[in-house]
Amino acid sequence: MLCEENKEQAENPQWEDFDKQWKHVHDWRTYVTTEIRVAWFDIDVATRCLIISIAQEAADHEHWD
Repeated sequence: MLCEENKEQAENPQWEDFDKQWKHVHDWRTYVTTEIRVAWFDIDVATRCLIISIAQEAADHEHWD
């Protein structure tokens, strides 16, 4: 199930740790807008899982040199 795979991250995306790093290779959090981050805990977990899945799809297609 989609949400089982992403549930832990959906419940605790660790935004603070993410913001402390400079480089984020293939990280779904790179593709989440500030507006969604602000509203993150107002969004139900199933929808957060979908957001993670979509954002991870974008992150998986990154090309780094």
